Amino acid sequence: METNAATGAVTQRTVHYTELGSSLNYAAPDGTLQRSADAIQIMTSTGGAAALQGETKVYFPPTLADPLVITTPMRQTIKLAPLAIYYYDTASKKSVLLGAVRSQAQGELEPPNVVRYDSAITDSIRCSVRCVYTRSAFSSDLVFESQPEKPPEAFGLNPATTRIQLVQVVTGPTPSQTVHVLKPDTGLSDATLDYGGLLSPVGRGFALPDEDQPPSPGDPASVPVGTGGNGQVLVGKQLVQLPDGRAGLIEEADWLDLKPKLDALAP
Repeated sequence: METNAATGAVTQRTVHYTELGSSLNYAAPDGTLQRSADAIQIMTSTGGAAALQGETKVYFPPTLADPLVITTPMRQTIKLAPLAIYYYDTASKKSVLLGAVRSQAQGELEPPNVVRYDSAITDSIRCSVRCVYTRSAFSSDLVFESQPEKPPEAFGLNPATTRIQLVQVVTGPTPSQTVHVLKPDTGLSDATLDYGGLLSPVGRGFALPDEDQPPSPGDPASVPVGTGGNGQVLVGKQLVQLPDGRAGLIEEADWLDLKPKLDALAP
């Protein structure tokens, strides 16, 4: 309502605006558009939990014995199962198993939009897997909760050329890839994976909780190239064929980048 100061006449004005944003709405099964939500719900009929109120759907299994199942906006299905953590020396091509994924690790819903699998890794390092779902992004984080039992040099590896790798089994369509060199000095590179409607950009490692945390998952996705900022560690990824013939996804970071943060953890 507006009042003319000179005449006292009151005028009613109707104002319209259009809200723009990534994944604000999703198509419900009946075809209607519904508001997207940063929410995960328990599935009483099938077990586990699922994020269904967004363009991208994610199913979280009860334990890590089964894979995460992601359905893209283009109705493609991607299954992702973490397998093991390794040291890998890029110079000698030697790898050392740090720990295998514990299939009995149970998922716990932390409302409204986080699923956490504690004690996810066996053997010489303590880790959990934390999954965060928002209307415009989904992240699966490997959270280190202890230092490795032994450093790379204990296995005859060169710390300057060693990386920590998370090896995962991935099942689904073949994405288009764009490879970026992240660190020319160490050769660390990243393949940005585009599944059509679902983009997997460069990953980042950071300490929790501190100022190194990345932007909120709800922020627009970006594909940064170059050195990590604010103390963050660059995490590259690549699609590979595993020795048993399955398709694999390796996410990796240079040991010397991770070591200062791991040194702050308990042995």
